[in-house]
Amino acid sequence: MSKKVFRPFWSLDIIETENWLCKMSAKGYHLKKIEAVTKVFVFEKGENKEIYYRICHHKSAINWASKSLMKNGWYSVFSKKKWNIL
Repeated sequence: MSKKVFRPFWSLDIIETENWLCKMSAKGYHLKKIEAVTKVFVFEKGENKEIYYRICHHKSAINWASKSLMKNGWYSVFSKKKWNIL
């Protein structure tokens, strides 16, 4: 089961968006993707679990998560152009 949420200005307050994503995961909604054109976040229903998200913006359109982040248990949930969500 999936859930879609419209968040038109999510990139204006990254910390608030990260906190919101964490609250959504605690309710069992885990981020799967962001539909960039429509500003819709798509979640999949699963286990209620607190997951911490970090949103990264890069000057060039590369998909990456640093090796040090990967070693510490972080992984990329979603990447699109200059945005990467860990």
